[in-house]
Amino acid sequence: MQIKKGTILLADPQMEDPEFFKSVILIVYSDYKEVIGIILNKPSKKYLKQISNSQEHLNLNVGGPVDQKSLLFIHKLKTLIPGSTKIKDDYYFGGNYKVLSTHITKKNINRVFIYLGYTGWTKNQLISEIKENSWILCEYDLDECFNKKNIWSSIIKTLDEKYAIWINATRNPNLN
Repeated sequence: MQIKKGTILLADPQMEDPEFFKSVILIVYSDYKEVIGIILNKPSKKYLKQISNSQEHLNLNVGGPVDQKSLLFIHKLKTLIPGSTKIKDDYYFGGNYKVLSTHITKKNINRVFIYLGYTGWTKNQLISEIKENSWILCEYDLDECFNKKNIWSSIIKTLDEKYAIWINATRNPNLN
């Protein structure tokens, strides 16, 4: 399988970096040199109290350890947000933040996902980590990724039987 926009990375639960424990990462950018992803299943305890031009409060998610002061977004509002880049299906990355803020309403609040930070690798670094089995690269329905709880376990269950044991893994292997 090829590393490309729209593919999913699943973290091996035994990965030494606790930042990525049972992470589901959506690749939002990939070229011959670098890969950028957003962690989909790491909610933050923070939320945006107010976005200019909007009365709605949005939950924030931790998108990754890189540049956690950056506010990034994935959305399903392509016709409304100029400058967006298509990821896959109806999902888009980025775009004009000022325009986005005017379209955050109760009607479409479930179509906008806000993240602090991102994940990033050189292409060769990520290829090497996949070969070392730190990550599984797979395809998965993005609607499921954004609408299901316990998405990491849900995806693992669809993969090869050899990964089934991962579902019960804890942060501390001594507790297994």
